[in-house]
Amino acid sequence: MSECHEGKDSRFRRVISGGAWSATAQAVNFLLSILLIPLVQKTFGVEILGIWLATTTLIVVLSIADFGIGNAAIAILTKLEDGLRDVGVIEIAMAATFLTVILAGLVYGCLSLVTYFEFWPALLNYSGDGDSDNLGRFFSIFTVYIAATLPLSIVERLQIGQQKMYIPRSLEVVGGCVALVSCPLVIYADGNLGELFLARFLPYSALRVLNSGTFWFTSRYRLNSVSLERIRGYRRQLLIVGSSFFSMSFASAISISSDPVLVSYFLGADRVPEYSVPLRLFFIPSLLVGLFTLALWPAYSQAMRDTDTVWVRRTYLRSVVFAVLTTVPVCIFLFIVSPHIIPVWIGSELPLPKGMLIAQSAWVLLSVLGGITSPLLNAAGKEKLLAKLSIWMALVNIPLSIFLINILGPQGAMWGSVVAAFAFFTMPALRVALQIVSGDGSGGEELSLTK
Repeated sequence: MSECHEGKDSRFRRVISGGAWSATAQAVNFLLSILLIPLVQKTFGVEILGIWLATTTLIVVLSIADFGIGNAAIAILTKLEDGLRDVGVIEIAMAATFLTVILAGLVYGCLSLVTYFEFWPALLNYSGDGDSDNLGRFFSIFTVYIAATLPLSIVERLQIGQQKMYIPRSLEVVGGCVALVSCPLVIYADGNLGELFLARFLPYSALRVLNSGTFWFTSRYRLNSVSLERIRGYRRQLLIVGSSFFSMSFASAISISSDPVLVSYFLGADRVPEYSVPLRLFFIPSLLVGLFTLALWPAYSQAMRDTDTVWVRRTYLRSVVFAVLTTVPVCIFLFIVSPHIIPVWIGSELPLPKGMLIAQSAWVLLSVLGGITSPLLNAAGKEKLLAKLSIWMALVNIPLSIFLINILGPQGAMWGSVVAAFAFFTMPALRVALQIVSGDGSGGEELSLTK
């Protein structure tokens, strides 16, 4: 009995520790957004601000998505027996790094063609022509960054799978704090957009390189135990499992990052701030719920291996209640005060229709509920289901957002995302999750909060 309680306490401590660092990292990123949006608008103008918001949103999404390989590595690692993990984590890292290096080369080639043929200004409907050289350098740096960070994500994902989320998230906090100082210095030194991009993302990237280097350096003592045959086997598993995560990540990336791009393309880059600026404020609830998102995945996996179904049910239901009780009041508060805060924040008036604020409140709540539910479904081996739901969400989101943009303006993109997320991802995922924790569809014993 005492060992059972120790296991539960250990899982809880690791979830809270990793989640606290994750929430802190999100808070630092939020502060960076609060700082950079008015600085970019004042220095470069509203159109460049629209380009900055659209591309940096894409960066964040692609950095997390890592084309499914990183998430597949977590899934495989969390299912290994405890005695196989010391060497297994190295072999999985080798197999996953090999695959992501190949993917990075392909991504770099594709984005380089887009940059070389100057498709970015056309895609974002940028009307200015005085800063073409400046924008060209910016998109070139953007291309290199996206490709270079793909292999770096593997070690971080494996650390999350080992319930050591505090390592990559603490580095994100430190890198963000450095950027809080370096970005204003670049602005006040009359730096260009590319230099601002480096000031924002290079400190964290350098720490990610150091983190990966430390992992490989400390792993050198176990290299003699590594099996090339097992590495090839892991490579095949990563491709098979990663295909589901790839579909999920790609579809989610399209759903999240397409809206500002669609607004920019159909209405102009100067209309993107109407969509993206208030959304930065509505991300605040996700900082609070950061305690219960990605850190739960390996914890659920461990509890399922230990057949501790009561802990799984209690943790999931309490997480959902916590998410709703924190997200709804904050969104209501932001709906009331954001029209008064944003003009002071950015230093100018910005159209803020109530429909946009309502839609963003609903979208944040749906996103938080989806973020709470996905770790449980991943731990239960429902990756293919999540992939299908994500694909359907993306397929509906894009044409619906285009249709509504032409009717409602920028808020149409948000409403398209809300409808697609509600009908094709969040509600179906919640239904399956409730079946799992109640014992239906999971093959496990019925769970009870009274046990």
